[in-house]
Amino acid sequence: WRITDPPLWLALSFVASLLALALFMPNNYLRWPAVACALALFILLIWQPFPPNVAPNTLELTAIDVGQGDSLLILFPGGAKMLVDGGGLLEYGRKRHSNLDTGEDVVSPYLWSRGIRRLDVVVATHSHADHIGGLPSILENFRPRELWVGANPQQALLDRATALHVRIWERHAEPGFDFSGARMEILSPPADFVPSKSANNDSLAFRVQFGERSFLLTGDMERPMESLLLAENANIHADVLKVGHHGSKTSTIPPFLEAVSPSVALISDGYENSFGHPHPNVLARLRDRHIGILRTDLDGLLTVRTDGQRIFIDTMRWSRTAPGLLGPVWTPDLVH
Repeated sequence: WRITDPPLWLALSFVASLLALALFMPNNYLRWPAVACALALFILLIWQPFPPNVAPNTLELTAIDVGQGDSLLILFPGGAKMLVDGGGLLEYGRKRHSNLDTGEDVVSPYLWSRGIRRLDVVVATHSHADHIGGLPSILENFRPRELWVGANPQQALLDRATALHVRIWERHAEPGFDFSGARMEILSPPADFVPSKSANNDSLAFRVQFGERSFLLTGDMERPMESLLLAENANIHADVLKVGHHGSKTSTIPPFLEAVSPSVALISDGYENSFGHPHPNVLARLRDRHIGILRTDLDGLLTVRTDGQRIFIDTMRWSRTAPGLLGPVWTPDLVH
C-alpha cells in the first residue's frame, strides 16, 4: 500500500497531531478532539495528491531531469496530460542489476508532486532503454488511456500495456488534428517506414501548436529523418525545439535547424555523460543562431509554458539572465 509524498505542511501537521494525541490521551475532554484531528489529517494523507497544479489555458512542456535520457511532460490547454518517454538506464556489456527504477523513483514522484494521478497518453518515442526503461512503472502507476508508439516498439512494453488495458496506437506521419485545445501533427516515422532493427530513426516525432506558438519534439531522430522532413517540405517551424538525440552530432543538422528556426532549445542529457552530449558543434550551431539553450544537466528540470503568445521559462537552477529567450523569464531555485 503506497501513498505519494505529502506536502511538508501536511506531514508536519500529522506528526503534531500524533504528539497531541499521545499527550492528551489521559484527558477525557481533550482526547476525542485529538483523535478527530489525527484521523482527519490521516484521511488527507490518503486522499492527496490534491488537484493538479496546472495553469489553465496554457500549453506546458517540462523536461524532467532523468539523467542521460528523456522524459517530457506535456500539459495541454484543454486539460489532457501526456508523458513522452520515461527515462531509464542504458546498459552495455555485462548487465548489472540496479535498484534505481527511473519511472518509479524519479518520474512518478515528480508527477505526484504536481498532483497528477492519471495520464491521458503515454508516448514511447522508440525502444532504447534511456527512453522507455521507466515506462512500465509509469503505466502501472498512472494507468493512461492510450500508449502511442513509433516504429518497432518493444514487445515487452506492448504486453505490459495490454495487461493493463491501455489502448495501443502505433502512430505514423499524418495530417494535423485537434487535441485538447491544441493542434498536433505527427511528423515521423513515415507511413511506409520499415525498420530493420531498433534505432533512433524509429522515433515518434511530432509538433504541437497553441495559438501563435509551437513546440517540436523529435525523440532521438537523426540526420536521415531530418533530411526526409526537409525534402517533403513538412511544416517543422517551432518556437521551442526539443533537440534530437540529446544534442548528439548525429542530429540537428544545419538545414533542419534553419527550417525549424526555434527561439528556445531544450536538451535532455546527463551531467558529464560518457557520450559527450551535447556535442560542441551542435551547441555552436544553436549559439550562432542566437537560440536560447536550456539543458537538464546544467539547469535541472526545465519548464516552458505558453499562453499562445508569450513564452515563459522556469528552471530548477537560479539564473539572473537568460539571453535569447522570449518573454519574461522566471528561474527560481526550486526544490521538490
